[in-house]
Amino acid sequence: MAWAVDVDFRHYRHDTQMLTFFTVSMMMICFVHFRPWIGSLLIAGAHLVLYLAVSAFDGAASLEPLNFLVLAVVSALANTILFHNQIFLFSRQDALYDRNQALREENRTDALTGIWNRLALESDAQKMDGRPLTAYMIDINYFKEINDRHGHLAGDELLRETTERLKKIFPGAHYYRYGGDEFLVLTYKPACENYGSSTYDFTDSKYGIHASLSIGSAQASPAGYDELFELISRADKSLYEVKRRTHSVEFGGHERRASGRL
Repeated sequence: MAWAVDVDFRHYRHDTQMLTFFTVSMMMICFVHFRPWIGSLLIAGAHLVLYLAVSAFDGAASLEPLNFLVLAVVSALANTILFHNQIFLFSRQDALYDRNQALREENRTDALTGIWNRLALESDAQKMDGRPLTAYMIDINYFKEINDRHGHLAGDELLRETTERLKKIFPGAHYYRYGGDEFLVLTYKPACENYGSSTYDFTDSKYGIHASLSIGSAQASPAGYDELFELISRADKSLYEVKRRTHSVEFGGHERRASGRL
């Protein structure tokens, strides 16, 4: 702006006002992006300095008021246009950021159940900080038979129902659909405050399907990606032992299977 004032003043001394008075200033306004209030202060300050300079030179005797008024109006208009252009660009950037965030969250979310998926788990695994953590691997018993008997729509509903049940069993935890009918729950609550059984029976509220869950657990204080997945692997082995026991003849697995109370 100081350079623009200097150029305008030198041209004023040579009686060439109209073109340079606003051309040079407009270049500064259009190509240097300030915050709107800073731009307004610079424009007003530049006009004041220019007027004081020509007043000190010859009392502003050669100043053409129309030229000066045109310069002031056009400069203010240019700043207004720039201001609205910045608002438009910022709004576009905000909209694009929000859209990217929504897509990122969509990619991290299981479409059927609405909880986190494996991609989210991979990301969250990078944030392990060494706090005591309990991992639960949960599996719906005889899920294939449920699908075969009642259809895939009923199976999908059962997966959603299981998700809601897990939120009640493990309140405040992190929930992931690990794959198929397997779920992972991670919680920082002490073990004594968590669900203590290795099984859970319920009846689906929409189709009336009798179902049960096998639950395996493990505890550790993972401080990194590999340590978390080692903990999950231990919980998965625990789940396998629970399923082996609950599906056995001694536990009545075959009778449950035959009766439809899976």
